[in-house]
This record gives sequence, structure tokens and C-alpha cells, in this order.
Amino acid sequence: MAVTVMGAVAGAGERLQDAEVREGRYVAYDTSVTADRAVELTRDEYLALLPSSRRMMFAVPGLLGAATAAIVLAAGELRRADDVSAVR
Repeated sequence: MAVTVMGAVAGAGERLQDAEVREGRYVAYDTSVTADRAVELTRDEYLALLPSSRRMMFAVPGLLGAATAAIVLAAGELRRADDVSAVR
């Protein structure tokens, strides 16, 4: 029984995205509805949803940094391999 309730509570937050404050009201977008997706939230719901809606904001710079590091390392390895082949 407790597992069912926990699943329902955890699943309910997945349909709400992009929490924001608009004209003094807490609003999120409901992805399960096709029309008028904006849903008003209480302050507690907003604060609970806020960290999950900001996850992507932290993921994008991390992915860009990892891609940059991979490109720099690959370029360094290519340069090292080219230097070794030029010596021989």
C-alpha cells in the first residue's frame, strides 16, 4: 500500500515542469494536458518542484564541458601521434 502511494506521489511531480513565479502566482506547466497547460501551485508545491525544474540548467553546461574536454584531449593525442610519426 505504501509503495503505491509513494509511486503516485512521485509520478505526480513528473507531469509538472518549469516552475516559475508569474504576477505573484506560482505556476508550472502540466505536460499531461494538451490545452492551457499552465497550472497554479501553492508555495510548498512550487518549492518542491523548483529543484527538479532546474536540473537541465545544470546538465547542459556539464555536457558542454565534457564535450570540450573530450575534443581537447583528442586533439592533443592527434598532435602527439603526428609528432611521433614525423620523427620516424
